Amino acid sequence: MTMGKNSTCRILHTADWHLGVTLENMGMEKGHLAFFDQLENIIAEHSVDALVVCGDVMDSANASGSTQRMFYDLLVRLSMRFQQLEIVVTAGNHDAGRRLEAPEALARHMRIHLVGAMPNGGEEDKLGHFIVPLRKNGEVAAVVAAVPFMAFPARQTGGDTPPQKAFYESLAQKIDREYGRELPAILLGHLTVESGAAGGMVGHVAAVPLHFFPERFSYVALGHIHKAYCPDGSGGRVCYSGSPVAVSFDEAERSHSVCLVTFEEGRKSGPERIAIEQGQPLVNIPPQTGQKPTYMPADEEHLRQVAGQLKEKGMKDAYVRLMIDTTQRTLPHGKAEELAQEIAATGNTLVKVVQHALLPGSNGQEYNIASIDEFETLRKDPAKIAQLHAEKNGIEISPESWALFATAVAEARAENAD
Repeated sequence: MTMGKNSTCRILHTADWHLGVTLENMGMEKGHLAFFDQLENIIAEHSVDALVVCGDVMDSANASGSTQRMFYDLLVRLSMRFQQLEIVVTAGNHDAGRRLEAPEALARHMRIHLVGAMPNGGEEDKLGHFIVPLRKNGEVAAVVAAVPFMAFPARQTGGDTPPQKAFYESLAQKIDREYGRELPAILLGHLTVESGAAGGMVGHVAAVPLHFFPERFSYVALGHIHKAYCPDGSGGRVCYSGSPVAVSFDEAERSHSVCLVTFEEGRKSGPERIAIEQGQPLVNIPPQTGQKPTYMPADEEHLRQVAGQLKEKGMKDAYVRLMIDTTQRTLPHGKAEELAQEIAATGNTLVKVVQHALLPGSNGQEYNIASIDEFETLRKDPAKIAQLHAEKNGIEISPESWALFATAVAEARAENAD
């Protein structure tokens, strides 16, 4: 096998596409198709050598046939246009891992590598399942350890090294044995990082401390957290790409991107974040830029301005959520339907109206009284319930604890999906 020790290798890192997701029973295919077009253009413009997708390709383990077709059509389209592009896709907690990798025998002939779950076989066979050499001009330019979402024991059962850390070290050692130490090595993961010295815990779910990732891996490409960022203390070596498409109104004000990492003569530069324009924007009125929700008054003057705001911003094909404070005045009967028509006339769609009131409690405190819609949202979103409880009782929850909670919820949902 020929090694390209001095090759330039450009890797595009993305994750958390959530194909097939719906918002208030509204499809979001238009946003994803617009992202696909931008992705293709980015690959061409930046001469990308490898595309890595770090989990949660689908929103559901039972993705529809049309959703799966949309995904595989994209892979074929990219493979046919870019004759040397390597594509590596791993499963996330929302994906059906075995189903994702089922076409692997066919896909590998198009330089598409699908890794969904731990295989059967001996230890070396298992390790080899996750290792993908990235070839450029017939030479190996870099090596990927493509690890999907997997549940590791939270505590070690013997020995001095936690099982997950030992697994990553074994992958690094196998890469060294087969490809030497001079080629760049990239680790893919779908997990929650704990930047402290010792990982955090929620139940039997462990967040991964940074020191679990061997230094042999020049870049650790992650999915699972929808915000694009590199955890403190990682020095840019460990990064989340974030989701390229907003899939909930909580992500409406967030910037979305993919990450480009370049290796030249073994040295890493990046990640460079490349912005993704939203083909189907999500819009909160008013904008939700703080930690607590904000609401607009229910008076006629403010309601009359809604459609005008969308026109001023030049919004088209957007899904809109109105956050309305009905403490002083309730929303008149039929007003929501009237607003929906006015918004539709601008080329956008009103998909949700949240009515919110603050009423004094018997003990002098103020309580949030949610609409039926909001209660339905809470029922489906444990994080919102935890947030309301924390706010009511004056509890401060750290970002790390939120991340651990999100991981626990994600694993519970994955188990229920199975």
